Amino acid sequence: MHPLLEETPKVVINGEEITLPRITISTTFKITRFLNKVLGQDLLEALTGNEDKGEAERGMTIIQVIFERLGDAEQELYDLLADVLKMTPEEVENITIEEMAMLVDALKEHPDVGFIKTQVKKMLKGQ
Repeated sequence: MHPLLEETPKVVINGEEITLPRITISTTFKITRFLNKVLGQDLLEALTGNEDKGEAERGMTIIQVIFERLGDAEQELYDLLADVLKMTPEEVENITIEEMAMLVDALKEHPDVGFIKTQVKKMLKGQ
């Protein structure tokens, strides 16, 4: 089935079942703003450098850099999730860690996310 014809996943937030909406152009700009805050030169260096370190140590360095940068992207994350969940950024601030984990799982199954990943892979391969 074509990704645009598939239903989007549902997630329960604050006891309310929410059907995740389709990803819009507006949402993609919010994703870009969030990623620009999280991804930076220090993350690139963590991903490509440290060849002298073991895989586990490199992985921990990458996780550390991401968590350090997440603090700089807090408002962008709230704005992005508010857009996706059709909530206010203030409401998003109160999502539990369990609900956040369920949201991440639901986003992994979202047809638009799969479509975007496929398109990015094609671009990277030069197709």
